[in-house]
Amino acid sequence: MKAWTASPKGGMTTNKRLRKGDIVLYPYLWADQQESGETEGRKTRPACLALRLHDPKNNIHHLMLVAITSREPAKGRVAIEVPDTERQRAKLVRYPRAWVIVDEYNYDIEESSWYFEAKPLGAFSEPFLRQVTDALRKEMRRGARRVDRAQ
Repeated sequence: MKAWTASPKGGMTTNKRLRKGDIVLYPYLWADQQESGETEGRKTRPACLALRLHDPKNNIHHLMLVAITSREPAKGRVAIEVPDTERQRAKLVRYPRAWVIVDEYNYDIEESSWYFEAKPLGAFSEPFLRQVTDALRKEMRRGARRVDRAQ
């Protein structure tokens, strides 16, 4: 288990940073929930840390997290089904099927977030993560909905 401590900026920090591809339990806030006025995710769900960008000027890490769901995505949503081997690697075996939603994402800042309180469940492999990040980047260029959790 990682040792978590309060950071000087008010969030939680650890001696081991999250890595791209890590699967974390996160109170993911869906874009439609935010648009209807909600400010917190209704439940903690698995999410994949898809992109992690370091800002050396401010010494912070910008995080883009995508939701993982066991429900087949609605028509019109953009998602990638998680192969069985990746579900096992990511410790998502309780789900008979799982999808990574890539047409929206939650944005957070690692050093000031209160949401990362436990070690990651598991992680996606580099090749599968590349599929996810390529699809997310494509959707970001097309206007993927960003939910800002760093406020």
